[in-house]
Amino acid sequence: MAAKASHDRIHKKIDGGKIPSTMDVFQLYFGGGDTFREDALNFREQLKKIKTPILIISGDHDISFAVENWYPYINQMTNAQMIVYAATGHGPQHQYPELTAQYIINFVEHT
Repeated sequence: MAAKASHDRIHKKIDGGKIPSTMDVFQLYFGGGDTFREDALNFREQLKKIKTPILIISGDHDISFAVENWYPYINQMTNAQMIVYAATGHGPQHQYPELTAQYIINFVEHT
């Protein structure tokens, strides 16, 4: 509910004529995901071996990186914690900044 309301507020404010970019630049941006999907540098396997504590904060309605994509990795990571906000999209830190800040403070203080 909060994610949709946030999206709708942002969408109402967007004036495409004021975007200081071109379609060519957008295509470069969108094409950047191809390299991530290919994982030629084997980042996914490296992620499983990281010893540094990692805090993953996600929304359960994130359409950019679905929380379900984390589950195969979180179970194999040695030092990660995951927080999932209900009814929240790609920017839970924007929807719940105080709560997110407190989670980060607690994580840093206790890991």
